[in-house]
Amino acid sequence: MTASTLSQSALAQAWQSSWQVASLLSVVLLHSACAAPGDQPATARSVDTFVLAEVPEVRIGQVSGEEPYLLHYVSDATRQSDGSIVAVNCGAADVRYFGADGTHIRTVGRRGQGPGEFQFPTKVFRLGGDTLVVTESITGRVTILGPDGTVVRTAPVGSRSGRANVFGRLADGSYVARRLDPTPSVPPGTAYRRRMTLLIMDAEGEPTDSVMGLRGWDSMSPSGPRRPTIALRLFRDAAFAVGPDRVFYGAQDSTGITVFTRDLSPIGSITPITRAAPTGEEERAAYDAMVEDGAHMPPDGIVSSTVDVYPAQMPAYKDIVAGRDGRLWVEDPIRPGVYPLTWTAYEEGDAVARVELPPRFFPFEFGSDWVLGASYDEMTVERLEVRRFVAGPLPGVRLPPRDAMPPGVPRCGAWASR
Repeated sequence: MTASTLSQSALAQAWQSSWQVASLLSVVLLHSACAAPGDQPATARSVDTFVLAEVPEVRIGQVSGEEPYLLHYVSDATRQSDGSIVAVNCGAADVRYFGADGTHIRTVGRRGQGPGEFQFPTKVFRLGGDTLVVTESITGRVTILGPDGTVVRTAPVGSRSGRANVFGRLADGSYVARRLDPTPSVPPGTAYRRRMTLLIMDAEGEPTDSVMGLRGWDSMSPSGPRRPTIALRLFRDAAFAVGPDRVFYGAQDSTGITVFTRDLSPIGSITPITRAAPTGEEERAAYDAMVEDGAHMPPDGIVSSTVDVYPAQMPAYKDIVAGRDGRLWVEDPIRPGVYPLTWTAYEEGDAVARVELPPRFFPFEFGSDWVLGASYDEMTVERLEVRRFVAGPLPGVRLPPRDAMPPGVPRCGAWASR
């Protein structure tokens, strides 16, 4: 880190300690009566519970018809100040603008490598007002779009310091990115934990602050020449999210999610109400049975490549999203045979709300009482939906991945952690 980061360490540690104590007390009250990780929290304190309204407030997408409404691997979407929706349509390499009622307004970009063109656009996030930033994880480029969709700038990020994957931008204009550390030298067929570096980058894409050696995902080294690196079963990964002036990071099997300031000084830790659990023989047998009977197969038939090796602990949560209202949303952990549908909102380290999403629904953005996401039917037809929260008890639906998870989108890397 820079010298300015280090000079704040004493204050950061004091703030972190006070927040962790308050967070721990609230979590103990919540967790003491929980039956199992992922279950509805106890009523020892006020945690509001919700489901989503059956009828979407906005629905965009058709089986057939006009091209703007035929979605092709939407990898990210955001809601503008007037309620309009901007979607990164990765499969067609364009960005589509829709009104608050779902009517198509304009399409920006096409496949290519020139200014205003995209190869594999992956994410979109707000820069300020309704100015947007679209990133490409494969090429490392970013494109800034004005409120009316005009292309302001297209440029590579981190070209002089090495390619990094940009996944957010802070209110001051700094990019937030991650970069994989070099693959460790391990014997063939060895399980290891990939490491990565968290970066803050200036407008030109050059690093200004960093945290190195963060835990990434579990992998197995190639067993021979020209063999791919593949993942462990029930593997742990890292989760990231970006707010206007905060960066969130957590290893899925850790006890907490670290909160950083814009210069990557740690100021707090959120302890999820769900916990990492040991991977015992029972869990291994359940996962093996799930794979054998096809319950692990997502709707489009694409399944990640894994080996018959398990980590000692299963994840404590699956993903995180920084909500538009300042809360951090954390997805329940995946378990053998069960895909998580419930998300918990945390405010100042406390769990304050829980919402259960429908099957085959992937959230891009949470508001105070709504969520924007991609929805898929049994034929995997893709639609964008805005749905309101409806107060009520959590149904506690437990479905296998085949029936609950969105289809895989391997070409665009749509569901890399935010």
